Amino acid sequence: MAALDFGTGDFTVEAWVKFSASQDNYDGIVVKAGTGGPWKGWQLVLVGNKVAAEVWTTTRTSHIGVDQGLVGTTTLNDGQWHHVALVRTGTAGSDPKLLLFRDGTLEATVQHGTSGVTASEIKGSVTTTAPLYIGVERTPLLFFNGQIDEVRLSNVARYTASFTRPTGPFTDDASDVALYHFDEGSGSTAADASGNNLTLTLNNPTWSTDTQLPVELAAYTASVGGDAVMLRWETASETNNAGFHVEQQQGQTWRELAFVAGRGTTAERTTYSHTVGALTPGTYRFRLRQVDFDGTTAYSPTVEVTVGLDAASLVEVRGQTVRFSVRESQSVRAELYNTLGQRLAGLFEGEVAAGSSRTLVLPDVHPAGLYLLRLTGCSFSETALIVVR
Repeated sequence: MAALDFGTGDFTVEAWVKFSASQDNYDGIVVKAGTGGPWKGWQLVLVGNKVAAEVWTTTRTSHIGVDQGLVGTTTLNDGQWHHVALVRTGTAGSDPKLLLFRDGTLEATVQHGTSGVTASEIKGSVTTTAPLYIGVERTPLLFFNGQIDEVRLSNVARYTASFTRPTGPFTDDASDVALYHFDEGSGSTAADASGNNLTLTLNNPTWSTDTQLPVELAAYTASVGGDAVMLRWETASETNNAGFHVEQQQGQTWRELAFVAGRGTTAERTTYSHTVGALTPGTYRFRLRQVDFDGTTAYSPTVEVTVGLDAASLVEVRGQTVRFSVRESQSVRAELYNTLGQRLAGLFEGEVAAGSSRTLVLPDVHPAGLYLLRLTGCSFSETALIVVR
């Protein structure tokens, strides 16, 4: 599997896991490393029921791992789905890092100076002829006891700080080197959805219809009308979805405003809405807390709106296209943000005539994931969620 050799470059290894039973230390999740010593490569594993990792590069005489702090802080054996990721970033510069994430939260970092680790040791080559293992560590003797889904390997650093964990199945892009959805349901192979044809051979798998992503959120917008905010969202599919708690931020806490029942399990697109009324002028932040029938929860990105002059409305959000209009002629600015609130690009800035509409299309240069489009006028601010597939 030469395509899986990240060499000296950045990379991301990520997966969803679910387990209740306590795991042995170093039970494997996703691994590509040799069996002997000194072995080379990397492995995403569990230690103390927490996500952990080991990386051994050609420029180091021992591996970088738990002894250097590359282990998470949260136990995961709670019977819920968790997203875990190992990232190497900064290999083109002087400050490379190894990052470990759990459900979008950065839980461990190893960088130059950590326990004597040098920059050259972090960004050395991880190329190895060892096979790719999923569900077992490198020897391979320590087997993971639980469920694994949505495994993706990328030749870029997809995450460099805490982020909103994924809300839908991974979509292939140019940075994928392997992508496994495990949707086969039977048999002893798993197809590679990246287009690189790196088919997995599975050893007596137990297939499950349980999914880590009960709801695939396709659109989420907030628009102002007078003293009210209309929240609209759309799902592409749902699995065991009990519904959505609509929440509003107040200070450092979130207050539940309403519960909107879901459709359970459906492959059809479904549109929902909720109106928050009698709002005084100011800026408001809202989110959705989705819950399935077994209590598993997931959060949408936060949308922010400013209530004031009723001057604009988001007309439609479809995929990577947004159409908006203004009721009063004014200057409008459209900016693209990631879910961490970091500005990525300016998409539009100029005068828009009253009653006219503009259509914005997100450039194809952005990888798959969730983005926020923020429209700002002379006296309004509205936000829309865009899902890039």
